[in-house]
Amino acid sequence: MFERAKLQMLNGSHMLLAYVGQLSGLETIAEAASDPTLGPLARRFMRFEQTAGLDLPETELDDYTDELMSRLKNPAIVHEAERIGRNGSAKMAARVIRPMRENISAGRDVTGAVLLIASWIRWFALHEKEALEISLEDPRAAALKRICAECRDHHAAQAEAFLAMEEVFGPSLPDHDKYVADIAGMLRRITEQNMHDVLRATLKGESVAVS
Repeated sequence: MFERAKLQMLNGSHMLLAYVGQLSGLETIAEAASDPTLGPLARRFMRFEQTAGLDLPETELDDYTDELMSRLKNPAIVHEAERIGRNGSAKMAARVIRPMRENISAGRDVTGAVLLIASWIRWFALHEKEALEISLEDPRAAALKRICAECRDHHAAQAEAFLAMEEVFGPSLPDHDKYVADIAGMLRRITEQNMHDVLRATLKGESVAVS
């Protein structure tokens, strides 16, 4: 149980901070976790989404969340977002999709997972356009970049094609079409809007208007 807690709460939140952080101009995990908007989003994701399936007392989950967020904010621990974000396709199912699937089945919010997946897709879309100045290491990088090339600027098609990769995401999510649409909508926002505005609106639970 504690190994699963680490996998989801620490490692899954690492992925959120890496992908969203880079798109926000934040180079390290400590910078991302300390950001006044992304930090609270990551904490909410860790505590209320990534604890799905963890049979631990609420107080232990609260304390572990506080401990992990304190560790992630420590500037003396230099984890580059680029390095943490490597090999996402090999990590996605266990660290993100498993709790996301449980949350959807239970009717719980999955906004953080939607943001994480959309931001990950955006990494590949930017790389396909040679517009992201970081290396992209992933065992399926060529296939994922090809999807972005074939579906360029078609956010719904990109989201649908990514989530159709069962070797990455597993079987279709419950209410699959809804969450493909949600991820596509978030992808469109982070493509067309200022990232910090998107994060502020997401933290408040607001929609982000797209012209």
